[in-house]
Amino acid sequence: GGAEATITPPLATELLVQSLPKPPEGWTATTPVESKQPVPLPDGTRSEVTRLESEYVKGGDAVKNVKISITDTRGIPALLLFIESYEESAGESGYRKKMDAGGAPAWLTYAFGPNREADGTGSVTLIYRQRFHIQLDGGTGVSASDLTNLVSSFNFDALK
Repeated sequence: GGAEATITPPLATELLVQSLPKPPEGWTATTPVESKQPVPLPDGTRSEVTRLESEYVKGGDAVKNVKISITDTRGIPALLLFIESYEESAGESGYRKKMDAGGAPAWLTYAFGPNREADGTGSVTLIYRQRFHIQLDGGTGVSASDLTNLVSSFNFDALK
């Protein structure tokens, strides 16, 4: 066996659902879908994490969508480490910048298309309370401000 693992009990799925943003004016959202994913623990045992996914569509344009997922990592360290490697960057093709979301550091990554944001794509990634991995992946033409507005609309209080 390896190191002992201290993990937090899973949060009730309805609280994860309550944390999702209400669709902004002109947007619709699909019913959230829950999945369970197996994960190995440092002590050699296995557990599972809960993931909730929903898709938000702007103005009925299926291309202008944002897939939102929230995973209750239950504080398992291996599931949280990737974000520590992120750094700010900027160039002709796009950028990655640090922002605040619910008091937690978040990363907005945006790749410009030939017409800049008109056909660019972006994402926001954050770890909230060292436990909840929140990911927003924008489709073609979803602006950086669309992504930041959605992430700022999360009900972070549901994740306490």
